[in-house]
Amino acid sequence: MELSDIQTTGKGRVYYLASHTNVGLVCIDRDALLIDSGLDDDAAKKIDRIAVGKNVGLHTVISTHHHADHCGGNAYLQRVHPQMAFLAPDVEAALISSPELEPMYLFGSPDVPKELRNKFLQAQPTRNVAVLPAGRFMWHDYLLDVVPLQGHSPNQIGIGVGKNVLFCADSVFGEEVLAKHKIPFYMDIGSTRKTFEWLRQSDYQLYVPSHGEPFGDIASVVSAHEEVVDSVEDYVRNSLRGKMTFDDLLRTVCDGYSAPIDSLQRYVLMKTVISGFVSHLYEKGELCFAFDKNVMYLTRK
Repeated sequence: MELSDIQTTGKGRVYYLASHTNVGLVCIDRDALLIDSGLDDDAAKKIDRIAVGKNVGLHTVISTHHHADHCGGNAYLQRVHPQMAFLAPDVEAALISSPELEPMYLFGSPDVPKELRNKFLQAQPTRNVAVLPAGRFMWHDYLLDVVPLQGHSPNQIGIGVGKNVLFCADSVFGEEVLAKHKIPFYMDIGSTRKTFEWLRQSDYQLYVPSHGEPFGDIASVVSAHEEVVDSVEDYVRNSLRGKMTFDDLLRTVCDGYSAPIDSLQRYVLMKTVISGFVSHLYEKGELCFAFDKNVMYLTRK
């Protein structure tokens, strides 16, 4: 985990900790606010050591959303620093407090196979998570912007620090990350498109995604993501010929993008993504559901 100094303000300094999941660090006087906490105890321990090295105490954690690679370090920090405050947006706060809900909603049952109860899908619970509403948030006489960035998860947020830096969570990804995953994880396509448009109109000097290198040219990054989402949506639409089961559609799209499903975890994640596109096309009036002999089919209108 590498510490990079990205902004000096009149009241403090702003850093990001480069790792598998980037973490924001805002320091004012001798207190520090974290934006996300990484995947697990190991990530949190590294954050703690960096804070000690900067001679600051960890005061507050803002979790941008409930996925384990963003809030998995909370439990360790809560044990070691019981005075810390933990904040998250509505809905996300409930899922961070009860992380067993994520594998439940992915699988569709409270009786979840053990393969899905792992640290990547189910973080340790965080106690007493306060709900952080969108808008301005005052921390140590310093205004932060709490920006709705839904789509990747139900109520994901980004955090704007001054007018220069936006920690934009998983609303967009670094170029290499986007290319690697081929079909990015967006649960709600309509909300994702609204988030893209908001980002395009924003004017921060630096954007720090949770996965990948920071960048300044948000318009080109958004355009690249829109091209991928448009491509997947077109592929889903054009794959529907006659009646098709959902699993047949899932296989067709994953085959077309060379995105193999080789585990139960991979299956439920890709099922969630393609379900998002199916729902989006349904809401646009482009497909419908049909039932025959206890089988659900998808058909184009």
